[in-house]
Amino acid sequence: MAEQKQRMVSKMDDELEMEDVFVVDTSVIIDDPDVFIKLGRKWVIVPTAVVRELDGLKLSTDLKKAGAAKKASRTLDNLGYAQNIAIGAITSAGSAVRIFNRFMKVDDLASSADNRIVGSAIRLQMDNKHYNVVLITNDRNMRNVARSYGIRAEGYPLRVDVTDNEITNGISDVELASNRKAA
Repeated sequence: MAEQKQRMVSKMDDELEMEDVFVVDTSVIIDDPDVFIKLGRKWVIVPTAVVRELDGLKLSTDLKKAGAAKKASRTLDNLGYAQNIAIGAITSAGSAVRIFNRFMKVDDLASSADNRIVGSAIRLQMDNKHYNVVLITNDRNMRNVARSYGIRAEGYPLRVDVTDNEITNGISDVELASNRKAA
């Protein structure tokens, strides 16, 4: 069984563009519940801590958040119903969405869910040295903690700079430098 699972994952690795493997945070999914499709032919990893947060947000008094959480939960459920989301379910856009239940213990953030999400990115990188794991979150402190563990972290929406094929969060070095001078 384990060998068959590994063969399926390896085949998917070969078929997808494996430059980056995205671990998505709840903040990104709430801002854009269609993120699973919009990231294109990539691995999109959803830690179980995110699923738990989505479950809680479905009952939010903020109707926009509740609606986004319900939509994302439905999308994950539909993918999981039709395919094995534990190893990777292919979306209509060709991305492979996987719910990931392993993590390294991290205790650097106030939220235990945020710690588990960062820990999932770290564990994924440790278990798969050939992956370039990128944590996508709109939480600055999560990005900072992830970076302290050597995990690339970006905000969302992502912008692809075609000239050097690097993903940035839309803020250029020039803008940062001009903001420092103004301050």
